[in-house]
Amino acid sequence: MEEIKDAEKKENNIGIKAPEPVKSSDSIKIKKIHLIIGVMVLIVVVGVMAFALKSNNITGSAVSDTDLAAEVNGEKISMAFLNKEYERIPTEQRSLIKRMDVLNQTIINIILMQEAKKEDIKVSDQEVDDILNEVPLPAGQTLEAIAQVQGFTLDEFKSRIKDQIVIQRLLNQSLIVDVSNQEIEDYFNTNKDLFKQKLSVNASHILVNNSRDASDVLKELKKGRSFEEVAKELSIDPGTKDNGGNLGVFPKGVMIKEFEDAAFDLKVGEVSIPIKSPFGVHIIKVYDRIEEKDANLEDSKDEIEELVRREKLNQAVGDYINNIYKAANIKILLKEA
Repeated sequence: MEEIKDAEKKENNIGIKAPEPVKSSDSIKIKKIHLIIGVMVLIVVVGVMAFALKSNNITGSAVSDTDLAAEVNGEKISMAFLNKEYERIPTEQRSLIKRMDVLNQTIINIILMQEAKKEDIKVSDQEVDDILNEVPLPAGQTLEAIAQVQGFTLDEFKSRIKDQIVIQRLLNQSLIVDVSNQEIEDYFNTNKDLFKQKLSVNASHILVNNSRDASDVLKELKKGRSFEEVAKELSIDPGTKDNGGNLGVFPKGVMIKEFEDAAFDLKVGEVSIPIKSPFGVHIIKVYDRIEEKDANLEDSKDEIEELVRREKLNQAVGDYINNIYKAANIKILLKEA
């Protein structure tokens, strides 16, 4: 929605963003939640197509020249395989992705797996199971169901995960990124505004449909019931009601104006009068207030080191892939642009 300005906040169903800072990893380790959705952490050349592929999944039996999409260091990719991979892409996204994109990603994954084989990098089935057992699944979901949605059997899904781990280990082993104090200082001096502490509040809200319902909320609060308890019972905001209406810490410029004006006018511990917005009527409570503060290099050093390391690591991954791609013997027979 136009009123919501901060892209790093999580949007709930009423259009208010509940703050949830995203912390990036300072290494190229597998992020377990990404395993579940079948997306590699770093190898995102196409964007949404980023699967690690096992060679015996690519060719199957002998491939005729008429059914050949490409050949990578003697390893053949059939059109049948390529078409199957393309059909895994959600229908609404296919207009954005061509078969050639999928083929290029497949080629990259093949040469990465070939490099891993040269380095004798292996992953056991037990390691895959251990990782998947630690992944929190959505309520009511099973790993089999998630795999099926993506068009895989459970064994195929686990095979893909295994290959992802192999590639991550290859990259961890092959790429070393250091960040100097001078790089941290230069980044800070160039991006000081990014690290400035903005005036922020930690607040919760109870959303209801109308003023009459808001009056009922205030009556319950006046009885001495906790804000969290009333929010869980009466709020219609599915994004926050289960955690007592809490929106976390957010700075000015994130919420819609009506909500923001009220929240930043409150003192710590105060509860607002009913506040109307395009989403309904809100009762707001502020739990903490963080005053504006200029950026400080020492306070921001760890965060900056992480950001610089990630940028350098992404560049290193790209360079590594380009180098092994150029060195590979690749024949592309697919004619699609």
